[in-house]
Amino acid sequence: MSRRRLIPKRAVLGRIVAAAGLASILLAGCTNPDALPEPTLQPAADPARFSSEIAAFARADAKTPSPPNVALFVGSSSIRMWPLETSFPETSVVNRGFGGSQFSDAIHYADALFGPHTPSVIVLYEGDNDIAAGLTPVQVRDHYRIMRETIRAHHPAVPVLFLSIKPSPRRSEMWPDMQVANNMIRALCDADPDTAYVDVASVLLSADGQPDPALFLDDALHLNDAGYACWRDVLAPLLRRYTPTAD
Repeated sequence: MSRRRLIPKRAVLGRIVAAAGLASILLAGCTNPDALPEPTLQPAADPARFSSEIAAFARADAKTPSPPNVALFVGSSSIRMWPLETSFPETSVVNRGFGGSQFSDAIHYADALFGPHTPSVIVLYEGDNDIAAGLTPVQVRDHYRIMRETIRAHHPAVPVLFLSIKPSPRRSEMWPDMQVANNMIRALCDADPDTAYVDVASVLLSADGQPDPALFLDDALHLNDAGYACWRDVLAPLLRRYTPTAD
């Protein structure tokens, strides 16, 4: 798939319409995971750039092991910056977000991210930085497939909640590609009884279908408190299904 990162404003509407049509085509072609070719991992950057953060996770896990049946959150800065204890005060949570990460980074460090914990549910957010790094929606879908099997190898019976790739004002020109990737991942989740696709994208859109600046920090990329409140409202009912209430 050819990619144009900078799009003139007059071309945005046509790009969105074209992406919607492409999403329908690709979605129809990926509803049967067994029919897809074997996925290939294509890292966009060296995962060693996160070695110090992963080492910090290891020290924290050694010092204070997490209790059983936690909600384990893994992903990029949208996870790392989320005040989870405030959003979900009745749930035991572990935050293993590391800013700037992509699917390939979470796969590379899976032993450190998933191995030390015994979660009752895993919440996953990746794909945002993958698209920004130039990966195609198909590559992002395939990286999700590898990520899902990697998680299953560590926790075969633990349900996974995949948070949809979010729109943002700063990456608005990438939103059509993100929608295509979301639609393909949604189809995979729908075919997997142990996985749920959680739409946390549409709650960030204003009436004109564009990301609502009021829900983002000044960098126009990361969520502010109001944005995280929208995510909390979507996710909280699902977490209550899978996690015991914290004492």
